[in-house]
Amino acid sequence: MVEVNQTLSKYNKRGVGRVYRIREGVEYPSVTTIINQTKDPKDQEGLDKWKDSVGLDVSKWIAGDSMRMGTKVHEMIESYLMFGTTKFPGYPLLANAHFENMKEYLDKIKAQHTEVSVFSDVLKIAGTCDCIGTYEELPSIIDFKTASKAVEDYVHDYMVQATAYTIMVEERMQFRASQIVIIMSGRNNTKNVWVKDPTDYIEELKARITKYYQLHPNAF
Repeated sequence: MVEVNQTLSKYNKRGVGRVYRIREGVEYPSVTTIINQTKDPKDQEGLDKWKDSVGLDVSKWIAGDSMRMGTKVHEMIESYLMFGTTKFPGYPLLANAHFENMKEYLDKIKAQHTEVSVFSDVLKIAGTCDCIGTYEELPSIIDFKTASKAVEDYVHDYMVQATAYTIMVEERMQFRASQIVIIMSGRNNTKNVWVKDPTDYIEELKARITKYYQLHPNAF
């Protein structure tokens, strides 16, 4: 069993996306990269239209700003779940708002581990799991998301991604999750939680991993 606090080295590989170094001579693609590169064509078309409407520079800035905000919110959630921290001076007001928005759902979690790097030698993928623990007393893989609004339009791919974490966590840590949980806060003060059975997404996950490796046949 690997150490649960391990952080795997990762980097952006040209033309491939983010990859994790697993061991000497072995690299696996990030499951987030796999999900992003195998989106439904309709979803990708909508994203491309949005980029065209706002312009490339603006779309890059918005994406970067959203990523930085998401990182701050994750830091706050991790500190709350593991240490009970409730005050975050110096953090952006929006990050604090997202945290307060999700707090009622966070209080249903008993976290065993947060921000854990995991991988699967079977599926040849890797990633960093937000939270391993229980949600409403059931063993769960839990992901935290921020968005413009907390609606189900954004959730399907996150479920596929969280399913990948259930497989990796079970393989590396012998923790079997009976459910995947997505907790989301929207900038417009909306919030929601979705609880699903990971077995509903396994076949799609495997198909998307296969598609990704077909897109990059000589990268690994």
